[in-house]
Amino acid sequence: MDKLNVNMEILLDNDYATLWYYPDTKIIHHKFKKFIYGDKLINLLTTGAEYFEKKGCKKWLSDDRNSSALRKADLEWAEKNWKQKILDAGWKYWAIMMPDLQVGKMSLNPIINDFKELGVTVEIFDDVELAYKCVIVNKNSPKRGKNFPHFKKDKKNSM
Repeated sequence: MDKLNVNMEILLDNDYATLWYYPDTKIIHHKFKKFIYGDKLINLLTTGAEYFEKKGCKKWLSDDRNSSALRKADLEWAEKNWKQKILDAGWKYWAIMMPDLQVGKMSLNPIINDFKELGVTVEIFDDVELAYKCVIVNKNSPKRGKNFPHFKKDKKNSM
């Protein structure tokens, strides 16, 4: 699935990635089409952050399945130029489809842990539609089962 069947604006679309904004739910969503780095990645993250702030978003959906490990230069740029901007804009929820390659997963794990420590709720999914429905729109993951009765609740951790 490349995109969700919801009201959307395409903010960016090239050979490397697509970036959408969902005005009804104020969600930014990106999908990497292949390994992305340098100016292409910076442009995507900057465009997303600008819309995120301008539209009052709190949620970001990342489909990184077709990507790989992030380059050191890109990580340094994001730490210096993007991280605080997106946090100051009010980022609260992040749903991620992890890279298919193990090296990409290993690269993303420290970033995920960092944002969790900073108060961003992070959930990992295999399916974009499920991520959108469970975490982004309803703020309830399948394991909580609150708004999705077809997911069994864990009796020890039920809400």
